[in-house]
Amino acid sequence: MAEQQPDSHLQDALNQIEDILVNRYEAGRKYKLKELTGILDSIAAVLDAYHGRTVEAPEIPPEALTTRERHSEPVVSAIIHSDDRRIEASFQANRRFSQAANEEIKDLVGIGWGHDLEADRIAYFMEPLDVEVEKVLDYCRSAKRLSSDLIGFEVLVDKAHAAAWLAVHRPGLWKEIAAAEQ
Repeated sequence: MAEQQPDSHLQDALNQIEDILVNRYEAGRKYKLKELTGILDSIAAVLDAYHGRTVEAPEIPPEALTTRERHSEPVVSAIIHSDDRRIEASFQANRRFSQAANEEIKDLVGIGWGHDLEADRIAYFMEPLDVEVEKVLDYCRSAKRLSSDLIGFEVLVDKAHAAAWLAVHRPGLWKEIAAAEQ
């Protein structure tokens, strides 16, 4: 018997709901009632449209977006790996950048965007927010428990991605950094 393909309208609805959840919901975060209502209203609108009713998802004004949502583009890519290179992960450092003080970002620039304490702070900040970063740090901690050898880790932020993010969200700081690099 051939595998039945899902109804294309259903698949579209499921894709839209997935987009809403991926882009607007964070597990473990405490939400204001207005934020949750907005997320649920968007999902309900998709379901209503699928069931034949034409209800548009509500428009969300930019001022209603959370800091995370406003700072999610462009993506700031970073990599973390254990010193023994047995485990590594790519992750997005946008959340850290959006909360970092200008001096912290300047410190990161000063160390060449990685391989030092300021870059390590990004991993520690991201650990509860990104399961892949958590896995690398857990591996390093467990290796220390299993032997006397300490296994550390390195973090490297993609300079071009960070520059693009800074140019959009902190143009004054980016101009200052770019001028200092010349």
